[in-house]
Amino acid sequence: MKEQSISIIMPALNEEANIEAALKNVIGAVEKNFTDYEIIVVNDGSADGTQSIVQKIMEANPRIRLINHPSPRNIGVCYREGRDCARMEYCVMIQGDNVFSEETLIRVFSQLGEADFICSYWKNPEIRSWTRRLISAAYTGVLNFMLKENIRYYNGMQIHRTDWLKHVELTSVGFGYQAEVLVHALKQGKKYLQIPVDCMERPGGGVTKVFKLQNIKSVLQTIFHLYAVRKSYQKEI
Repeated sequence: MKEQSISIIMPALNEEANIEAALKNVIGAVEKNFTDYEIIVVNDGSADGTQSIVQKIMEANPRIRLINHPSPRNIGVCYREGRDCARMEYCVMIQGDNVFSEETLIRVFSQLGEADFICSYWKNPEIRSWTRRLISAAYTGVLNFMLKENIRYYNGMQIHRTDWLKHVELTSVGFGYQAEVLVHALKQGKKYLQIPVDCMERPGGGVTKVFKLQNIKSVLQTIFHLYAVRKSYQKEI
């Protein structure tokens, strides 16, 4: 085990069917790879039993912290809030829908340090609907063309050094936050490692929030914003 520590940001909106297993998998993986860790659960206005489940688990694990939103504020806000609270050496967001097994997380965490940051892409995208795969491919293609990059997936899990991440200016409130972080890292010349991971696609059930109108609108806004970010870095060269 390396002398490393990590902050896990875990947003959750109505994830009572998945949050306990998600925490179990994360805890199992981090305890095999890190000497210290914290899990910052951001309960984004859940109307189900998500909060009570997390509070029960917290009683047995003091490394878990809970932030409660009285109403949903969206995933990008959850990420920024968790990042601002992070205290460990590295930082990553893993959603509370339990799409990653413990074995997958162990494999990803074990490769930390082989590059400036890690980003993942789906090894088994076929388990998702053709509509979601089509939209994802179009989003990735547009960003790669616009940014002149060759990233496999802009919405994958990313692990960055916390001290760097805290200084990144983020504006996206929706699912575009991941692309925003990634573009800043790429344009600053950070070296990355792309890792294929298996997706379990909400094993406890529930509905994806990706196709909410506010998230689609946010992603479109992020695309235009990232183009401006790219231009700003070009002017600095």
